[in-house]
Amino acid sequence: MLLVMNKLNVAVIGLGTIGGGVSRMLIKNNYPFITLYAICDKDTNRLNEFSDDIKKYQDYKEVLNDKNVEVVVEVMGGERIAFALIKEALEKNINVVSANKEVVAKHYLELSDILRKSNARFMFEASVGGVVPIINAIYNYKRANRIDHIEGIINGSTNYLLTLMQKDGVSFNDAIADAKEKGFLEQDPSSDLKGLDMKRKIVILSNIAYNSALDLDKVYNYSLEGVSDEFIKEVNNNGYILKYMAESNLKEDHVEIRIEPVLVKNDSIYASVLYERNYIAFCGAEQEKIELLGLGAGRYPTSTAIVSDIIQIACGEEKLDLRIDKELKIDNSALTDKYLIDGEINKDLIERKVGKFFETKMIERKEIEDNLDKIKFYARIK
Repeated sequence: MLLVMNKLNVAVIGLGTIGGGVSRMLIKNNYPFITLYAICDKDTNRLNEFSDDIKKYQDYKEVLNDKNVEVVVEVMGGERIAFALIKEALEKNINVVSANKEVVAKHYLELSDILRKSNARFMFEASVGGVVPIINAIYNYKRANRIDHIEGIINGSTNYLLTLMQKDGVSFNDAIADAKEKGFLEQDPSSDLKGLDMKRKIVILSNIAYNSALDLDKVYNYSLEGVSDEFIKEVNNNGYILKYMAESNLKEDHVEIRIEPVLVKNDSIYASVLYERNYIAFCGAEQEKIELLGLGAGRYPTSTAIVSDIIQIACGEEKLDLRIDKELKIDNSALTDKYLIDGEINKDLIERKVGKFFETKMIERKEIEDNLDKIKFYARIK
């Protein structure tokens, strides 16, 4: 069967790291069915880096009023203006491709409602996992089977940082400096280090998998910032690797969801995920496990995911159905785990001392959250 591509005029809004990468990919690869028709940025210097054959705008509203634009790539960043842009485009039946995880996570319910009334497609594979096609994988799998568990390393920046520390012996501060220099961390790295980036990503994946619209503000995230070089050395000497992970479990009437540091055995699959790679796994109702691995940070993994979404639109792929058919609360109270603690905790909860740190018994989640003011840093033992 011959695949017929629809010719598309694409406008890229935002010419920063990702937008510039997408624009250059479209020009370099010269896809016969995709035209980089327009670019938009407030910075004229960025606009002037491109040929005058491409239409140039400084106001995104002018792009949306151009009747020749068929796909808008939103890579301007931020939340409020980006959501307004996406909303207006979809309401005008203009297809949208975005990498904006903050918008998708915070406005999932509104986007679901908008898409029901729009003939346009909204694609956001690049919002989670870089080049790893996890959104499509979960979306297609859940149409045939229930998904009840998602977990993984879904922030390439912090994984790069932790790999430098544990594989290359770099200090925490030097690793942060290196990650910034490579472009894996912003100058203000708090979104990655505090788990806010992963928080948005795991909510997006959970919403798609569970047909829900979870409250982003209720998701538990524990920062990586308190980790010491001494803590890293101690866990490595005891056969563990420290990873920063997200996990989501669907229960009968609620979801358990958390972002926190985790100790994994040094011979586990998680320990083998190095530098800026992501590893994401999900389980169906029959306990089968689907695993995906790939580059999760940087300009070109994200740009590739965006261009892939544009190609899907050109191929006439059906639009994502952001269906919401259940209201789920987030509740971690039933979780029980072991932890390695840097700081103080009730001695009745301690199983043994590990150097200057304490390994707990199997304890309820509440015991950790109630003692956070006395704990300098902790990691869950997987």
